[in-house]
Amino acid sequence: MRQALAGALLLAWAARLTWNWLRRWRGLSHEDWRYADFRKAGAAFWPISFAGFHLMPTVLVFLGCLSLWPALTAARPLGLLDALAAALTAGAIVLEAAADLQLVRFLASAAPGQVMDRGLWSLSRHPNYFGEVAFWWGLWLFGLAAAPSWWWTVAGPLGMTALFLGISVPMMDRHLAARLPRYAEAMNRRSAFLPWFPRKLPRK
Repeated sequence: MRQALAGALLLAWAARLTWNWLRRWRGLSHEDWRYADFRKAGAAFWPISFAGFHLMPTVLVFLGCLSLWPALTAARPLGLLDALAAALTAGAIVLEAAADLQLVRFLASAAPGQVMDRGLWSLSRHPNYFGEVAFWWGLWLFGLAAAPSWWWTVAGPLGMTALFLGISVPMMDRHLAARLPRYAEAMNRRSAFLPWFPRKLPRK
């Protein structure tokens, strides 16, 4: 039962990720702004690309998937921790899907310079990142429920959390702040990661 549940959620996560990429794909000629920015580093681009864009994410995904081994192979009976794992993992996938849909609709109708501040994006500047990190913590809980001795696989979700909080969020914030004059206000009002009520700014 645990194997089927964890496997189904993993498949749902992969389907969401693939669909979100496909509907925003602009062809082989398009290059993500992250690659374009680092390409300005000249000869240093290639080691940066290898280590930062390919090797490090691959290692982190591998670490995140380690908890799948006990989750998909151990015969330990289901318990409350499995219920928590299922709720967190499913909730993370739904949150990511909702954030993706809201962003796609916004980009299709937004005026130039407008900052996304609707729905989940009114509670966090990066709700999709929060959902992604929560997903990996959910997988770890599945592994922990199946085999508590595999607790050390917490290295996976810890690494994912560090990646998003230490690199992805600051990088995206700098990129949006450079493009959108009103984004600085969004940074002052809204949480960067954890969805929460926006702060009230003092009147000028």
